[in-house]
Amino acid sequence: MTLTADALRELHRLHKQLSDLRERIQRGPQQIRARQANLAKMAEELAKLDAEYKAARVRSDQKQLLLVSGEQKVENLKVKLNAAASNREYQALKDQIAADQMAGSVLSDEILETMEKIDELAEQVAEQQQKIAEANDVLAKAQQILRDQAGVLDADVKRVEAGLESAETALPDDIRKALWPFVEDVGRKSAERRSANQVLADLLESSASIVINLEALRKKRESGAD
Repeated sequence: MTLTADALRELHRLHKQLSDLRERIQRGPQQIRARQANLAKMAEELAKLDAEYKAARVRSDQKQLLLVSGEQKVENLKVKLNAAASNREYQALKDQIAADQMAGSVLSDEILETMEKIDELAEQVAEQQQKIAEANDVLAKAQQILRDQAGVLDADVKRVEAGLESAETALPDDIRKALWPFVEDVGRKSAERRSANQVLADLLESSASIVINLEALRKKRESGAD
């Protein structure tokens, strides 16, 4: 029986189809893991932003307490200034009030800067939260698609394998044995050969693929090796 080019092309087509299906089955979980890893990084970034936001709020509150305390101190000094018993005491109190008011002015500027930073961080936190929500939505949809496709892809693999087995069954034993070393479908190399009728039952649902090293096969056949 002659092993025709058409038969070789059919076997190659069958394995190509099977290889593509297996890649699709592997690619789905890989994409899910990549999205989950990206979400984990986004969550870490959100945690950092949230920590910065809370720390800025604490600094702002502390500075505002200092500002209130400083203002109260100035008011107390003003009372003492009015009751100063000497010019020396009066001037000392006046200088202290001026110094405390200057410190209060600097503190007020720092509070404003801190509040601007708080607003900026709050916006960044909200944006990151939105990104995470969108990424979670995309992940959920991808997981649903994977679940929906899982059964279909598994069924396609079985049908393709049945078609592949049928194509191999059509070959004589000696040609089939000579062909195995050039077939890159390792998972099926040890499979028992079934009858054509057994394969036909599976093949009725099928269309299928194996990668064949045609050049190596051609050289082996030309050398007359088994």
